[in-house]
Amino acid sequence: GVETIIFPDTPLAQWQQEFQRCAGDNGLQPVAVIVGGLALYQPGQLPWIKEALRAIGETGAAALITPEYRAQDPLPLFPPYPAPPAAEQAQVMSNVVAISEMVRALHMALWLEPITQFESRFWRAVDPVLTLCAVLANPHVGLALDFHNMNITERDINETLCKSSAWVRHIHLADNNRRLPGHGHIDFAAGLATLQQIGYT
Repeated sequence: GVETIIFPDTPLAQWQQEFQRCAGDNGLQPVAVIVGGLALYQPGQLPWIKEALRAIGETGAAALITPEYRAQDPLPLFPPYPAPPAAEQAQVMSNVVAISEMVRALHMALWLEPITQFESRFWRAVDPVLTLCAVLANPHVGLALDFHNMNITERDINETLCKSSAWVRHIHLADNNRRLPGHGHIDFAAGLATLQQIGYT
């Protein structure tokens, strides 16, 4: 199969056409589409997100989101890391609740991805996003967890997988240096055993 197809700066209708052609011509079933360019801490995001979700849903894939994905400047070097302004946190929550209801209406999956303090001011560990999943209580919503990110943000990757078991829907396998598993120091044998233990398939 194909791991990733990237369509930078492509109009939505053209993206959907090319995406479906690439998948269909090669007998591939799309798994997830990362909705890039989000700034969920700002108002005015929902109209285009709604259109993007509808297009993604028609491909049969899940949508994967995080509120912000950009290099932080200055880089936050030492914890505790400063929190975003309360108004921006409230805007993220409002937007995510609205997106949760959109995917419920569209009967499609939405995966929320915690990332790291170097890439975002929001969702910089698994716990806040795990709590958010519980608050949303939407069967269409779950977690996308990345081994590379968890290596940075979590005390123990396997402990985090266990406590997140009810919400884990999608896993990214990248080593601590962002290379393929086995090219860094993450213990993937233990991680895969934990995923099997919690029933992830």
